[in-house]
Amino acid sequence: MITIPNKRTETEEYKMDCSHCKKTFAERLIQEHHCHPRFMNNKKGVGLKVGLCEKCHNILHFTIPKILWNIMSEDQKEKAIKQVESYSEKYGGIDYDDS
Repeated sequence: MITIPNKRTETEEYKMDCSHCKKTFAERLIQEHHCHPRFMNNKKGVGLKVGLCEKCHNILHFTIPKILWNIMSEDQKEKAIKQVESYSEKYGGIDYDDS
């Protein structure tokens, strides 16, 4: 859960701890993570949020697809692969198997 930062002195900026690694960062470097991700039908970003440093936030977002993959049926996985391949081709995909 995001906590209100404590100001050290009048000249120092606010400091916050990352909720995961517990390291202290300038408040501006702490990112808000929505526990119910916005891309999962939470457009308004309601619900629990945690403050994370950039490294922890990135790790968490790279983990979400793995969680979803593990609960998908084989049919869903096949559809997902086709959609990702199609989407990736729009970015100039190269078929390395034809080298």
